[in-house]
Amino acid sequence: MRAIVQKGGALLERRNTSKIREVLYCLIAFSFPFSMLVINVASILLAIIFIIDLSRNKLVINYKLATWLLPLLFVSYSFSLLYTEDIATGLSKLETKLSLLILPVLICAYQFDKAVVRRTIFYFISGVTLAAIICIVNAFYMGYARTNGISILANQYFYDRDFFVSVIRIRPPYFGLYLSTALLFLINFTTTTKIKVKIGFLLFATSVVLFTGLLLTYSRMALLSLVFIVALWSVYYVISQRKITLLLLGLLSLLITVKIVYDSHFLNRRLVELVNTPIKEPGPNDMNSVSVRYGQIYCSLQILRENPVLGVGIGDTQNQLDNCYTNRNYHPTFIEGKLNTHNQYLDAAISSGIVGLLVLLFVYGNLIYLFFNSKIYSALFFVALMVLSSLSESVLNSFKGVVLFSFFCSVFIALANRSNNEAKTRD
Repeated sequence: MRAIVQKGGALLERRNTSKIREVLYCLIAFSFPFSMLVINVASILLAIIFIIDLSRNKLVINYKLATWLLPLLFVSYSFSLLYTEDIATGLSKLETKLSLLILPVLICAYQFDKAVVRRTIFYFISGVTLAAIICIVNAFYMGYARTNGISILANQYFYDRDFFVSVIRIRPPYFGLYLSTALLFLINFTTTTKIKVKIGFLLFATSVVLFTGLLLTYSRMALLSLVFIVALWSVYYVISQRKITLLLLGLLSLLITVKIVYDSHFLNRRLVELVNTPIKEPGPNDMNSVSVRYGQIYCSLQILRENPVLGVGIGDTQNQLDNCYTNRNYHPTFIEGKLNTHNQYLDAAISSGIVGLLVLLFVYGNLIYLFFNSKIYSALFFVALMVLSSLSESVLNSFKGVVLFSFFCSVFIALANRSNNEAKTRD
């Protein structure tokens, strides 16, 4: 290992490692919709550079308290491994969450400026936009092939959410999360930056592509979260900046969104399903996306009632849920699909008990407080989106979700640490 570090140090001796790190950050951001392998490789390269910088005494470690928020979350899940029965599954789940521990250590060790963060966000938006374009073009092409050019937009196949994302191989809820994140970053940029007319048209076209992609994923929580956050931001921004025009544009955008969803049978059916499905425990023949969630919530709360303090352990959550589905005589899909909680708060609670749930809430709360005080609104938007998305998805149980959360939170924490240091120096 020492020989590798020495050779790497010699290779980088004449190069500025900060530029290489910046390229890797942008590569990671761009690759989210396309390749987790590229993200893994880039993360390994970041670790190598970190070790090389340490060995060359070019890195002074000065972590702030906020750096350890995500590792704290990892530790809370790791602790539950001590009393879980299925150790192998527990270790596998911890491996998925490893970025909560590693990325803050690798990223927050360095000083960040706003230019690096802007470029990283730009490449993330570019990658997600390109992925949305690929999905939309593929859907049009396949719709044309399936209908011989007749009524493409009326073809139900065109609106198949799983087919829509099949070309990039991402589950619709997570692509919806990426699209909403990109839209929020874009909205923050347009409301806080003076933009030329030509750039404005380009940003508008980008937002149309992203929003179209979001609608075609049928991701209810991503769409509702986006509308909720944008509404709150519009009110706050109007009050603080006294710009009534922005409020009117926000209300107009909201009305257009409601009109699009209401007029389209394919787009509104999932929202109608949400309203029309009775709030009750599902029976053996109840099987739609809403009744499934009710069953998952019921069994999760049942497990929590039986193991309130420490939960059942990170490795046993799925086994406990499957047992509950069987005992309650739910639809066979519950068992066959190995359906998890689809709620990050419930997942933390049944994995690590009330203790784990409090740790998750503590981490979310501190991130919101940190970014609000630092006035990093893109970060605040992102954490708010993750907080809301955690109500309908176990976002930290999927590699695509937990790496997104770990990466951008680490980048924003590093920026907040620098901003706070500069503020103290001025004082």
